Amino acid sequence: MICFLNLSAKLDFETIAAFPCAGKRSGNILLQTLKSSSMKNLLISFLFVCAGRMACAQIPSSGSVLWLRADRGVYNNNSGTQAILGDLVQVWEDQSGNGNHFHQDVNSYRPQLVAIGNTLCSQPLIRFDVSRRTYLGSAFKLSGPKTIFIVFLQPGLAGNPETLLSIKGISNTYSEILCTDHPAYKPLSYLSEVPSSLSGGTTVPSLGNNISFSAAGNIFTMTYDGGPISSPSCYASNYNASPVAVSSSGLFGRLINDTSTIGGRAPEQNYSFLSGYIAEIIVYDRVLIATEISQVEAYLQGKYGFLGSCSVLPANNTGFTTQQKGNAVQLNWHISDETGMKDYTAEHSADQSNWDSIGIKRAGDKDYQLQHNNPAYGVNFYRLRINYQDGRVKYSEINRIDLYKLTGVSFSITPNPSADHFYIRSEKTEPLHIRILTAQGSLLKEMNAYSNSRIDISALPPAFYFINVNGKIEKFLKQ
Repeated sequence: MICFLNLSAKLDFETIAAFPCAGKRSGNILLQTLKSSSMKNLLISFLFVCAGRMACAQIPSSGSVLWLRADRGVYNNNSGTQAILGDLVQVWEDQSGNGNHFHQDVNSYRPQLVAIGNTLCSQPLIRFDVSRRTYLGSAFKLSGPKTIFIVFLQPGLAGNPETLLSIKGISNTYSEILCTDHPAYKPLSYLSEVPSSLSGGTTVPSLGNNISFSAAGNIFTMTYDGGPISSPSCYASNYNASPVAVSSSGLFGRLINDTSTIGGRAPEQNYSFLSGYIAEIIVYDRVLIATEISQVEAYLQGKYGFLGSCSVLPANNTGFTTQQKGNAVQLNWHISDETGMKDYTAEHSADQSNWDSIGIKRAGDKDYQLQHNNPAYGVNFYRLRINYQDGRVKYSEINRIDLYKLTGVSFSITPNPSADHFYIRSEKTEPLHIRILTAQGSLLKEMNAYSNSRIDISALPPAFYFINVNGKIEKFLKQ
């Protein structure tokens, strides 16, 4: 199926994302057709919103070695318990499939999972706090050519450099990306393959960009081709998807025993801690070509609202509440001003990443009520998607409700459906006996695991399955 677009219409990002589409090949045909058109960037953005919804396209997978997303794979312990907003983060799991996870085992040094109003489309963020010297570390190593993407909020700079990302190389070298307001450096400064020493006194001229950080969010892209590390010609960089010149900056030096880190040059170099927020990091072990960089940047722009498609309904215009009613959840909302509104879609999530519609109410009554009869055992999240007559979309604030006293409920599976994992949530404290079966009843996988354990199903083909937990069965869809 080809994705049909009315190119004569004025389309915002949410409107485009709502078009039916399927098939990477069809998307590529359309892209080639409009290759020289002023609609090229719009279509690229369209293709990658579809990627998150109907697999129309994907960001490049070849060479992907690290993918950290604050909306997925964030845990508050080593046992796979998914963090919720407000939790301290012990593990940030690599979504590239390479196992390059970042972690922090010291509780006082852990960053926090947060969201800030409608900033970056209300997506979750990892908050780093310089006063607590928070950071995440990893055994991940990468030398040579690379492409790095980072989505972050304006750091709170106060005379010191603040590290966004530091990647250790194979031979005790480092790739550094930091922010600073020091006059001797560019606001964004970086260098690949920085040599290290026992004293940290070996310094190398760094490079950087003259940019002005935005409090609404920043996307930084850097490539390094493997050549002389202090040569501007070996690097290229974009800021918020626009090219920026690479020029000389200050001096970098590193201690030999440091590790790959996010948010600080820890553990030995007790310096350069970040006061800010990071939403997503993507790293490739090669230099992506221009069209591939545009693809990744379009995905990030769409997801975090850089194309102006995301806005949250002002809090003073909605009275949105949720409350438990037996084994169900009742949603109530009042809209004081419904000018231009078409309808409201009530959405539910167990992880604040995957949202499902649980009902639609047409605008016009101002006061609304809707009941969700199948909440998950444990943590549930609810929000309203407000759809306007002109195609605009806004969202309410997110409500959380914890359901740990459901009559007759022994376990729940969340998220369902899912592409790579799910959690079994149960009120039982002893290990659960879990069996995964095909729709025909054949046993595929069997294990014992505690409640809130993360069950990996990435190797299973998309299909319906039965999940048997202590003899009771639920249906599950693998996307």
